[in-house]
Amino acid sequence: MKHTKILTYDPKKKKRVLAGVLIDGCFIKKVTAKHFMKVEQGYGIQEDVIDTLREALCETIMIEAPTGTYEYAFTELLFKDPKDYGNGLQRFLSIRKKKSAEQLNLFVEV
Repeated sequence: MKHTKILTYDPKKKKRVLAGVLIDGCFIKKVTAKHFMKVEQGYGIQEDVIDTLREALCETIMIEAPTGTYEYAFTELLFKDPKDYGNGLQRFLSIRKKKSAEQLNLFVEV
């Protein structure tokens, strides 16, 4: 398995930050409660990261949040309008009506 760290520039912090990790076509973004955007009811992915993921032929996005792990098809991002709330241009994936993998019992303990 190839792990690729994906970085982005955060204009608020004025430095490059880790956006997530790409593993075999799946982008994994770990977020905390402070990353949740109430207006969007979800989490954002920066435009430059989306461009990088498109070039890398990303298929799936996993958001690992305090409320669970949420899975999206990469193409879902392409239908969202980019918005800037101060941390650069991003597209947001809503978790409002999305069930987490834990709620769907997709993770089975062995």
